[in-house]
Amino acid sequence: MPLLAERVTTLEYEALVWDDGQWERFALALRHCQRLHTLKIKRMLQGSGAAGLRKALGEVRALTRLDLNKDHQLGDEGCAGLCAAARRGALPALEALDLESNGQFGDGRCGASAAAVARGWLPALETVIGSCGTRG
Repeated sequence: MPLLAERVTTLEYEALVWDDGQWERFALALRHCQRLHTLKIKRMLQGSGAAGLRKALGEVRALTRLDLNKDHQLGDEGCAGLCAAARRGALPALEALDLESNGQFGDGRCGASAAAVARGWLPALETVIGSCGTRG
């Protein structure tokens, strides 16, 4: 009998506070979610959350939508981390990235996102929603 995780296509988490160990377990669990297409993480990237998410994203090759909407702690560093994960081959199927309502960003976020797209690190990306505008 297949694991439930093997059939999961959407996961949504909001306003949970996870420590490094919990993010590590989340990344390990995602290894079993090979059909996961949509991941929504909202208001959870404070502290070590951005680093934990970066590790977790390396485990979901089929992901087509990543929604980090309303995560005011993401910042330039978090966006740069997402791009670093993409550079290492994470998110090859990602079509939509939602960064809306993430507060103030410097030029680093726009520059890192543009570099990831321009260099082909996100080959399937069609839509980016956020303060830098929408591409699509």
